[in-house]
Amino acid sequence: MSKRRLTQQQQKRIQDNQKKRRQRAQNPTQTTPTDLGPERTGRIITRFGKSALVQAEATTYRCAIRQHLNDLVCGDEVTWQLSSSGDGIIVAINPRTNTLTRPDFGNKLKPVAANIDLIWIVVSLKPHFDATLIDQYTVAAEFNHIPPALIINKIDLADDLPALENTFARYQRLGYPVLYTSTKTGQGISQLKHQLMGKISVFVGQSGVGKSSLINSLHPELALETRQVSEQTGLGVHTTSRTTLYHLPEGGELIDSPGVREFGLWHLSANDIAQHFVEFKPFLGCCKFSDCTHIHEPDCAIRTAVTEQKIDIARFDNYLTIRQRILDNKIR
Repeated sequence: MSKRRLTQQQQKRIQDNQKKRRQRAQNPTQTTPTDLGPERTGRIITRFGKSALVQAEATTYRCAIRQHLNDLVCGDEVTWQLSSSGDGIIVAINPRTNTLTRPDFGNKLKPVAANIDLIWIVVSLKPHFDATLIDQYTVAAEFNHIPPALIINKIDLADDLPALENTFARYQRLGYPVLYTSTKTGQGISQLKHQLMGKISVFVGQSGVGKSSLINSLHPELALETRQVSEQTGLGVHTTSRTTLYHLPEGGELIDSPGVREFGLWHLSANDIAQHFVEFKPFLGCCKFSDCTHIHEPDCAIRTAVTEQKIDIARFDNYLTIRQRILDNKIR
C-alpha cells in the first residue's frame, strides 16, 4: 500500500498538534483533551512494525505508533500517552539533532537511528577488513553529520600489531579515534567504556566483526547471541535482527544496528563523494576546472595534495574505487 499523501494544510495541522503535545509533556499539570493519560516524554529503544518500546523514567512501555509518525526509529525522543491497559501510544516526535540514514533497495533514504553523538565503525581481523568499505562508512558518517570513530576488534589474532597500527594511523591523523579491542583478552574494553560514557553511540559494521560480543563485554547481563564466522565464506552471520538501544552500566547509551556487508552510497552522485572525504575539503574549489573529477584533469588540487603527501594515497585510491563503484551502479 502506497503512503497516503498529505496536503500542506494537513501537514501543518499535524505539526501544530505535535507541538502542543510536546508542550503538555513539559507541563504535565495541563489537562489533556483525551481519555488517555497526560503527555510524557520518552525515548524509543527499539522499533518493530507499528509498535515501539519506549523508555521513560527507567520503565519500558510498549507503544503503538500513529500512522503519520511512521518514520520513527531507535533513539528518537517522543511524546506519548499511557492508556488504561498499561500500553501507550506515541503522539509526537521531538526534534532530532541528527539522523543516521541509508538507502533502501529503491535508493530512497531510510532512517536507521536518531540523535547520535558518535558512530563507531567496527572492523576485525576475521572476517578481514576491507579498507574501501571502511572509507564507505566514513563517507556515510560524514554525509549524516555524525562524527566517526573506529574499533579494530579481534586484535588477539594480529600477527604484526605495529604494521596494523600503522595502517590505521591515517584515520587518527584525520582526527578519528581508533581503539584496538579483543573480547577474548579484554584489551581495549576499559578504554571503550570510557569513550562511550555520556554519549549516544552506534555500532555499525559487517556481520561477524564482533559487535554483539563487544556489547556483551560492555554489558554482560544482556548475553546477546553470537555466532562464529562462516568457514566456507569467511563472512559473518547476522545475529542482530533489529536496531536496539542499550543503557550501559558505566553510563552512556549504545545503539546496535543489524550487520551490513556494505553501507550503500548509491544515493550520492560520483561527484558528491569527494565532499565527504574530510581531508579533501581544504583543496576543494582550488582545481583549475570547477567540475574536476580529480582523476585526469590538469592542475588538480587534490592530486597535487596527494603528490605532496597532504592527502594519504591509500585514502585517495579508495576515493577512486568508491567513485567508480557508484558510476558502475548507475550504469547497471
